[in-house]
Amino acid sequence: MACAKSARLDGRAPLTGRIGRVGRPRVECDRRAAPTVRLHAEFDEVLERLDSGTVRVPVAGSVAGTTLSRGRVVEWLRAQLYRPRSAAALPWLIHKAHAGDWSPIVEGILEQAGSLDDYGLGLFFSITCAEDMAFLSADEIPAACRNTFLQDYRVRQQQAACQHWPKAPLPVGYRDPVRSPVPAMFVSGDSDAAAPLEFTDHAARGFPNRLAIVARGQGHTEWSDRIGKSYQQFVESGSARHIDSSCKPVPRPPFRTR
Repeated sequence: MACAKSARLDGRAPLTGRIGRVGRPRVECDRRAAPTVRLHAEFDEVLERLDSGTVRVPVAGSVAGTTLSRGRVVEWLRAQLYRPRSAAALPWLIHKAHAGDWSPIVEGILEQAGSLDDYGLGLFFSITCAEDMAFLSADEIPAACRNTFLQDYRVRQQQAACQHWPKAPLPVGYRDPVRSPVPAMFVSGDSDAAAPLEFTDHAARGFPNRLAIVARGQGHTEWSDRIGKSYQQFVESGSARHIDSSCKPVPRPPFRTR
């Protein structure tokens, strides 16, 4: 029988929950930043151009270049919302694309694609195909994706991959909320667009001996020296008691302008 002395969970999303829909990019603009771009209007026009299939960009090794699809672009933009520093570049990225310069977005997509490894993708599909996609009803997709800039691109792409991916059978009750006396440390960023604080609140209910750390001004699975110190104390003591859970807020990064 496997035993655990303690557990740490970062950016936790409950199995029984639904990831919230993504509409327009949610960027907190102050009065100095907001006038620099007509963010919503420019973004709508960028999406119209992508939908038209007329956005072509040069690609190394191709004379004709390639056409940018709406799905691929907005999936990459969605990933930028995970952390404040990358989210702060969104108005600038949208403004550049609206002006006809797609190179920052193309470079970002290629860099992201180049950073993926077969092992990481294999683990991702092994988990999500069996534990998430297998429980998704096709009837849910249209309503859940309606009025979102991502539409159904991501879910359809993942469905297609999972059709051919081997799936391990799950035991009865696998997706029931976890309840355990094992000391657990939950770390959440209050600027995490992928796993908001209510996800942690939902998942942590079953762990009475828990330590909850909220990283102010941080996003998805971000780290800090303060979190590292608390984690060290947590592991060494094997208890969630008497550990300082306070984190000094991280200042919001400035919006990118060039």
